[in-house]
Amino acid sequence: MGSYTASAVAAIVGGVIVAVVIFVPDVAYRYRRSGRLRGSDVVAVVVVPTYALALWTYTLLPLPDPDDIVCRDPNLDAFRFVDQIRASGVDSLADLLTNWAFASTVLNVLLFVPLGVILRWRFRRGVLVALVVGFAVSLLIETTQLTGLWGVYDCAYRYFDVDDLITNTTGAVVGSVLSWLVLRHRPDPEVVPDEAMATSGQRIVAVACDVVVMLLVGTATVVAWRAIALRTLKIDEAVHPLVQRSLQWGVPLALEAIAVVGFGRTIGEWAVRLGTVARRPGWTFPGRVLKLAFGPGLIAAVGWWDSGWSGVLLLVLAAFSVVVAVMTPDHRGLANTVAGLRPVVTPWGRPAGPD
Repeated sequence: MGSYTASAVAAIVGGVIVAVVIFVPDVAYRYRRSGRLRGSDVVAVVVVPTYALALWTYTLLPLPDPDDIVCRDPNLDAFRFVDQIRASGVDSLADLLTNWAFASTVLNVLLFVPLGVILRWRFRRGVLVALVVGFAVSLLIETTQLTGLWGVYDCAYRYFDVDDLITNTTGAVVGSVLSWLVLRHRPDPEVVPDEAMATSGQRIVAVACDVVVMLLVGTATVVAWRAIALRTLKIDEAVHPLVQRSLQWGVPLALEAIAVVGFGRTIGEWAVRLGTVARRPGWTFPGRVLKLAFGPGLIAAVGWWDSGWSGVLLLVLAAFSVVVAVMTPDHRGLANTVAGLRPVVTPWGRPAGPD
C-alpha cells in the first residue's frame, strides 16, 4: 500500500471513528440550535473530521524511522514554484499539464479548497475568515514540519515551504468564493418552535443516539476493564468473559436508567429535545420503569446474550424500533407505547412537565 493510499485510509477510518464519537453531542447542538437535524448535518459530521485528518495524514505521514531520517532545509523564497515551473520547460498546454512543479502547486491549492467551503457551508464565514484560518492552519502544518513534529525528531523530515503558505491560503479563499456562488441564495436555518410535535425524524435520530451511546460507553468500559484486569489485577483474559460482557452492557444500561427513571427520557431523546409525559395520573414512575425495560433494557439484553446471533438481532431490533417509531401515534415508539408515555418536544431540552 502506497503512502498516499495509506494516508487516505487512515483519514477515512479515523474520520468515521471521530464522527461516531461526536455524533450525539452534535445532534444535541443541532436540535438546540434549530430544532432539527438535516441530512447535510449528518454529512458534515463525517466530512469535517475526515478532511481534518486528511490534512494531517497527507502533510505529516508517513512518520520516518529516526535512524533513517533525512533532514530537509526550509524554503523561505516566496514564489519559487514559478521558477520551478519555468525551469521544467513549458512550451505548450500539454507541457504545463505534465509539469510536476505545476501539478504540485495545483494540488496544494486544491488541498485547502474544502476548508474554505466548510467555513462558509457549516459556519457561514466569508472570504476574510477563510484567508485567516487557511493561513493559520497552513502555518501550523508547516511549523510542525519545520520543528520535526515539535521536537519528536532532531530535524525537519519534511520541507517547510513558504510557497505552501501562499498556495494553501489561496486554496481556502478559492473554496470560500466558489461556495459563495453556490450558497449565496441559501435561506437562514429555520428554527422549529418549542411547541412543535415530535417528528418521525426525531424518533429515528433518538434511536440512533441511544445505540451509539450504549456501544461507545460499553466499548470504553470494556477497554478500561481489560487494562485493569490484565495489567493491574493480573487476571487472565479467558477467565472473565461474563464479567466483561456484564460491564459492557450493564454500565451503559445504568446510565440510561438514570436518564429514563429520573427524567423520563433516554439519552437519545434528550439529545433531540424529547421528553415524555404519562397519559394518566399516577403512572409516571411505573411508566418510566416499563420504558427502561422495553427500550435500553431490551437492547442491553440482546447485546449481553452470548451468541453469534446477538449482533444480527441488535440490527433487527434497531430497524424494528425505527419502523415502530414512524408508525405509532405521536411517533411514540415501542418503549413509550408499552409504557403508556407520550413524547413531547421540550424547551431547550428541559424535562417535560406533568401531563
